Amino acid sequence: QQLVYVDDATGLYNTRYLHNILDREITQATSTGKSFAVLFIDADKFKGVNDGHGHLVGTQLLNELGEQLKKLVRDKDTVFRYGGDEFVAVLSPCDMPTAQMVAERIRAHVEKHTFIQDEGLNLHFTISIGVALFPDHAVSKKELIDAADHAMYDVKKTTRNSVTMAQMKPKEKAGV
Repeated sequence: QQLVYVDDATGLYNTRYLHNILDREITQATSTGKSFAVLFIDADKFKGVNDGHGHLVGTQLLNELGEQLKKLVRDKDTVFRYGGDEFVAVLSPCDMPTAQMVAERIRAHVEKHTFIQDEGLNLHFTISIGVALFPDHAVSKKELIDAADHAMYDVKKTTRNSVTMAQMKPKEKAGV
């Protein structure tokens, strides 16, 4: 059963398990009133790694990135490979300042880290991170992932190698 929830390339949990965890976290956050965060993490210019070094090296790099991400979050947090060179971290419970601090710590660590040193490649790259909080930015699984994903794409369109918070969800109009 574990194989159903684990990504072959990285050994991290996969998107199928992410949906289970988000269901659990939404239920828990709703009952406790404590928020949690979703970090959407994307490797910057990853296609260049695959093109320049081959897909095997690209897979090794993703695997090492996954290992680094797990080390940079708390034991109670969960890291997933979302697909391709995209990862998601669920930080629970988590408030806005903590989410920003963790995301920035991850970004800075990856920027400084030398990947695939064992084989002498010594690769460097950066990541872009979008952060969304439940219930501040979204109240459903899909909205939450979309909010973090859109924040990450805002980084990709501008600077890369940065962290951006999702846009606040519009407040419901009273009496409508």
